[in-house]
Amino acid sequence: MKKNQSGQLKRKRQRVLLTISALAGFCIIGLEAACLAFMPEQGEDNAKESDEQVMAQVQVQQTLETREQQNSQGTQEQQDTGSAAESQTAERKTYARYVFVGDSRYVGMSEFAGSEDTFICKDGVGYEFLEVQMENIRQACSLKDTALIIGLGVNDVKSSSSSYISKLNRMAQEMDCSIYYMLVNPVDEAAEASYGYTVTNSRIDEFNRQMKAGLDSSIGILDTNAYLKQTGFKTADGLHYDRNTYGMIYRYIKQNL
Repeated sequence: MKKNQSGQLKRKRQRVLLTISALAGFCIIGLEAACLAFMPEQGEDNAKESDEQVMAQVQVQQTLETREQQNSQGTQEQQDTGSAAESQTAERKTYARYVFVGDSRYVGMSEFAGSEDTFICKDGVGYEFLEVQMENIRQACSLKDTALIIGLGVNDVKSSSSSYISKLNRMAQEMDCSIYYMLVNPVDEAAEASYGYTVTNSRIDEFNRQMKAGLDSSIGILDTNAYLKQTGFKTADGLHYDRNTYGMIYRYIKQNL
């Protein structure tokens, strides 16, 4: 009897141990599965963090490259602007003396004359004045590095331009100075009618066209006519300008020789 009870107890212990072993195995397997399930998630997070860091680095690098390009472009633009300004300055000629020969419009502009300027001008004159004043013009242009700016023609637009063309071309061959011809400037036809003037812009344009076509290439052309038409101008009587417009013409001449 005792032997039977002892055997039963022994078998119960063995079953309990087996059960515990089985449970322990299941627990270990469960823990491993849980660990395996958790580890990929942690790896994915790390991968995401790594990708985000890489993207951030790429964005920073792109930003730096963009800034470098912008700085480079800005520097290039500054260099181009500086080169353009230097080119314009190099092309603009500065003379020791400026001799202006003209009619009443030059009389009005003479108010702006500087110490380096000589004005030979008179109201109501034209081609004959140029012929009469040639000796004075030659003397005024005797100084080296002189610019001669002729602004006659508004009182002669109804006649031929051939006399002016022949005279100025001959002067360019004979005189030792730089010669410029300022085209005849526009009028305000509506305003001049009240003062008895009859000069028309169409006749002025035709006269200027003939002058540009006939003058020697060594004679500079100052197209103040186009300049005034573009910027606008004001007159006192349709033919003669106000003070501000005369100042505009004077500065344009000095800046475009």
